Amino acid sequence: MSFSNSVPSSPARRRFVAGLAASLLLAGCARHPRAAADPRVSYYTCAMHPSVRSDDPKGKCPICGMSLVPVLKEAAQNPGEAPAQAFSLPPDQAALLGVASTPLALREAVRVVRAPARVAAGNAVAASFFEGDAVLLAPGQAVAVAFDALPGAAVPGKVVSLGASADPVSHRLEVRIALAKADPRLRPGFAATAEVSVPLGKRLVAPLAAVLPTGTRHVVLVDLGGGKIEPRYVETGLALPDGWEIVSGAREGDRLVTSANYLVEAQARIEGALKGWGQ
Repeated sequence: MSFSNSVPSSPARRRFVAGLAASLLLAGCARHPRAAADPRVSYYTCAMHPSVRSDDPKGKCPICGMSLVPVLKEAAQNPGEAPAQAFSLPPDQAALLGVASTPLALREAVRVVRAPARVAAGNAVAASFFEGDAVLLAPGQAVAVAFDALPGAAVPGKVVSLGASADPVSHRLEVRIALAKADPRLRPGFAATAEVSVPLGKRLVAPLAAVLPTGTRHVVLVDLGGGKIEPRYVETGLALPDGWEIVSGAREGDRLVTSANYLVEAQARIEGALKGWGQ
C-alpha cells in the first residue's frame, strides 16, 4: 500500500488532528493543575488594558506584562453599582505605574484673581473683575498691575473703590486702583492686567493631581498602606492655583494618590470599587 493511500481523507484527518490536540491539552493540564477557582471571581483582567480577560489568577497581561487583577461577579454583573470599597494594588503594578501619595494637610490658602484693566486719567487704573471675584475684594487691598506697554515687573497699587453695580450682561464690576507711583510714560487707555492675591486662611487643600473629576462629582484615591487603595467621593470648595479645597469626604492626614492616579482609578472601576462613576 502506498503512503498516499494510507493518509485519511480530509474530514477524517481534521477529526484526528482535533482529537490529538485535545488529548495533548488535557494531558498538559493534568501535569500542571491550576489553583482552585475563586467562586467570587468572574474573570481576571488588566488595569491598563480592560479588554484582556483570563480565568488564570496568576496570569499576566499579554500587552504590558502586568499581573492580572480579579473582577468580582457582583461588579461584573452590576458595573457602577458596587459600594465604594478598598482594593488591592499589587506591588509590581504600583512600581510599574509609579504610584506616589502625599498627606492631605491644612495650609494657608491664597486665591489669585485677575482682571483686564485700562489706564484712567491721573495714572489711576480701572479694572473689570468678574462678580464672583469682586466679592473677595475690598478697599486697601494690594494689587499688582502689569502694563502691555511696559513689559517687565508689575507696578504695585491698591484698591481704592468698588463699583455700585455690576454690568448685567458681562457680570463684571469696575474696581478703581491707585498706583503706588505715577509713571509719566502711561497714557489713558493703555491696556493692563490687575492681579490680587486674596488670603483665605487655613484650608484643607488637596493637590490638583490628587482630585479626579467624575462628571458632577470628584474622587480621591486614599492610600491605606499595605497595597490597599480606597476611592472616596469628596466635596470640593474653592479651586486654587495649585489645588482644590476639600470640604468633606477626606480628613487631614489621609494620604492621597498624586501620580498615576488615572491608571489606579481605572483599576478601581474594574474591581467595582467606585459607585456611580461618571455621574
